[in-house]
Amino acid sequence: MIKQLITGLVVTGLTCNLAFADNGYKNNRHGKARIHYAKVVNVDPITETLTHRVPRETCWTEQVAYQEPGYRNNSYTPALIGGLIGAAVGNSLGKKHHKTNRTIKAVALGALGASIGRDMGRRHHTASRVEYRDEQRCEVSYETSYEERIVGYDVRYRYRGETYNTKMDYDPGNKIRVRVNVRPVI
Repeated sequence: MIKQLITGLVVTGLTCNLAFADNGYKNNRHGKARIHYAKVVNVDPITETLTHRVPRETCWTEQVAYQEPGYRNNSYTPALIGGLIGAAVGNSLGKKHHKTNRTIKAVALGALGASIGRDMGRRHHTASRVEYRDEQRCEVSYETSYEERIVGYDVRYRYRGETYNTKMDYDPGNKIRVRVNVRPVI
């Protein structure tokens, strides 16, 4: 039992010594890597422009004229009466002469009477009326606005006399953490 206890303590001591001896190095498949800090030389924000179209409705009240049609006599009575009177006058004027002349005069004066009757019937209508009403009119216009948004940073840093560039999601400040790999040259 004492032998087993001593063996366990020796194994634990060796494991602890190896862990402390690592001294900041991490093993990877290429060898050991250590985290160091490099000086940041320059940081430039990377931006993109977003475009927003905002609809804006403008409304106003406007007076609109509406024309109401007046009463219109659409009756054929004035034309018929004028035609009958014209035909009667033509027929009475034509009695003294030949029968064919009497018919021609009756038709001609009947047509003239119908035209005069129609024109007189049109004069007997009321004028149209104009009314004004307030109506709301609206118009939609679009205003365009632009917004600059930072989407990342171009970072230039110096490590042991060499200058390097990288892109980052945040501004690292005055120094940046770098991983230094130590590998044997084969």
